[in-house]
Amino acid sequence: MRILLFICLTILVGCSEELEPKESILPDDIVNIDPLEGLPLDEAINKHIKSTLNITDTEKYTYEVFKGDCDGDDSLDIIVTVNLLDRAINQAIASGQLPKRAESGYIGLFNYFFYVDGFTRKFDPPKVIPSSPHAKLVLNFEQFRTANHMDFTIDYRIKDAGFRGYFTVSNGHPIQILQTPIFTGVGEKESEAFKVRYETGSYSTSKDIVVYKGSFENIVPKSEFEIYNFSPEIIGTEELERRWFFNENDFKYYTKKEK
Repeated sequence: MRILLFICLTILVGCSEELEPKESILPDDIVNIDPLEGLPLDEAINKHIKSTLNITDTEKYTYEVFKGDCDGDDSLDIIVTVNLLDRAINQAIASGQLPKRAESGYIGLFNYFFYVDGFTRKFDPPKVIPSSPHAKLVLNFEQFRTANHMDFTIDYRIKDAGFRGYFTVSNGHPIQILQTPIFTGVGEKESEAFKVRYETGSYSTSKDIVVYKGSFENIVPKSEFEIYNFSPEIIGTEELERRWFFNENDFKYYTKKEK
């Protein structure tokens, strides 16, 4: 199982229907500000998605909008996640390898996110999360690097395994500072899971990201794609797997194997 996790992480390092905009969840003072070429926010987001990801008028995609103060300037920043499952399927059909790619969950460059600075209204270029597009990216705001603003995590799937990327914003750009496995073996006889907690920093004021061993109640999938819709409820233990500490000089998390 650990070999599978290592292979998946190595791959990552080496490398629907279009929705009508939902009723905005943003405050009125944000909604009424034109962030791009005088367009309302929803239109600007759609235009940015289509232009930067080369999406045609007939191609389908989905997106979700999240908000939080990510740089401590008291303005509401925006993060948009984009899912291109339709593109993944069409490319698989065009390649003549539909069964093979479907078996792998269409893993590839089909899940993206981009950041919009709340103060400057500038759109950062999209960042890809290589993963299975049958599962959309799951974003959560957290505070692990500093208590002065929000950091965030993005969960993604590679077949039966789940991973988490940890991001902070620096100079108007999101930076990934750590990546950890969360679970593996969904729908399989053997599974492995980890529970993440934030604890007082060992080497800096940033919190340690501490990974404990855990477990979850598995499922017997009724279809090959059901594993992507299943979100394991992980029960943590007190058995330490790994402790990550933040190095301010390198702006990254490091670890040493616990005995």
